[in-house]
Amino acid sequence: MAEFTEIGQRCSAPLCNLKDFLPFDCDCCQQVFCLNHRSYASHECPLSGTKNMTAIVCPLCKSTIRLSDAQDANAEWERHARTSCSPEKAAKKARKRCNADGCREVLGLSNSHTCAQCHAAVCLTHRFAESHNCARGFADAVELVSHVEGEHNGGAGLTATSTSTGGYDYGKCVMA
Repeated sequence: MAEFTEIGQRCSAPLCNLKDFLPFDCDCCQQVFCLNHRSYASHECPLSGTKNMTAIVCPLCKSTIRLSDAQDANAEWERHARTSCSPEKAAKKARKRCNADGCREVLGLSNSHTCAQCHAAVCLTHRFAESHNCARGFADAVELVSHVEGEHNGGAGLTATSTSTGGYDYGKCVMA
């Protein structure tokens, strides 16, 4: 029978000394432990508080101040207020919102569209000229209608009519 003396490590917990073939390394104290002593509490790790992080938000500049268990929140906030706090940062950035009437959609990289006619920033729901009451889009449609009606010598042509939702309905064929 072959012995596996070079495989595995012994547990660093006092009174344990168990040889474990799948040992655990403590990320705080850098010692090796068996399955039963792998948690901070079970091997009474003296450095376990260094991994527990909390955060407070500065009321002046709205920045986040990270704290470990060993740090006092009041002392760290006072240090922050003396050194790196700048209330000018607290000026709230205006979120870009859709320009369509009544729409409160916040525009981001994946849901924004710039209208080709009026160059307004709108959400994807209002990306068409008729859905965001595009003034220039309506002017282009009226110009198209007059051009089409002129070609037909007063015959049937395209018109732009107002809809009940405030948009415009293009392309209805009416007899003049």
